[in-house]
Amino acid sequence: NIKLKLAGEVWTSSKEIHNLFLNYANHPDIEFLGYVSEEELHELYTGASAFVHASFVEGFGFPVLEAMHYGLPILCSSGSGTEEISDSYSIKFSATDSIDLKKGFDKLLIMLDERKINDTIKYSPELMQNQLNKLLTAIERKIKDK
Repeated sequence: NIKLKLAGEVWTSSKEIHNLFLNYANHPDIEFLGYVSEEELHELYTGASAFVHASFVEGFGFPVLEAMHYGLPILCSSGSGTEEISDSYSIKFSATDSIDLKKGFDKLLIMLDERKINDTIKYSPELMQNQLNKLLTAIERKIKDK
């Protein structure tokens, strides 16, 4: 009874994963949404059972942070900023390995069945906003001092 909804741009450098997406493009339980509005994104997060983030390059990983804020279990790619943010909170997989992605989905489904969801969130939008404000204030002071 789970539907996979893919929001944002689907981009892969792996032919295997690209072919995996093509094979399931018309599957009744998979929806490719493209870019969505902030309101639609909020609805997706609040209605979701879990969050999957497959990224080859990710700076800080705000989508994962948002998913953590909503208390969602997370499946995310290893080797990017998302891995550091979600650490023990998520299941990691190699974004270039379709078999590893499948194993990650299997683990995520087991986690959902067993309701093993860690609800301790180290980060929040408010915390990040406060830290960003402090950084911007420090930069402004440095500029004014010159």
